[in-house]
Amino acid sequence: MQQELPSSLICVAPGCTNPRWQDHNGDYNQFCSKRCRNANLHLQNATVAGAVATSESAEADPHSNACIICKTAPYNTAHRSLFCGVACAQRSMEMAPGIIKIPQSHPIFTDISNQFQTTWRYTNVPFKPAKHIYFILISAASEAAYVAYRTKVEQEGNFLKRGRTEGNQSRRFYGATRQCMLGDPG
Repeated sequence: MQQELPSSLICVAPGCTNPRWQDHNGDYNQFCSKRCRNANLHLQNATVAGAVATSESAEADPHSNACIICKTAPYNTAHRSLFCGVACAQRSMEMAPGIIKIPQSHPIFTDISNQFQTTWRYTNVPFKPAKHIYFILISAASEAAYVAYRTKVEQEGNFLKRGRTEGNQSRRFYGATRQCMLGDPG
């Protein structure tokens, strides 16, 4: 029986399950072969872990719809995902923890900003539009724990049968004064 490789050692090319190529120094490449590398040039531009990632080219493009990881391929509109595919979604988990600034020109920024405005219910406080929106990078373990919790809540409440989202998942906006510098200047 062959031992299963951890996802961190699998080629990042969408659909590929081969192990990453290892050079003579023992370092692993992102891809298993030149063929996968050359077929997925957009995955070679991923950002460095732990940094606040931004995309100058995406910020300048008023019609940007790029994946927030590779910043080249279009994001997946069918699944309302900020990633172009599974490889970039997995890559984001490898970059965790961290945040990525979503460019104001990105359609997801517009969508979230509009949701924020339409759900504003404070009559004593004037509305101020969103200036910055960040995507929080979480690890595969954190994602798995969240999915397990959401599944448990769904099993107990049967929200899907009542026309709600799985596990009664809802987007909420919360503003607070903060002391940390994460995301500054934002």
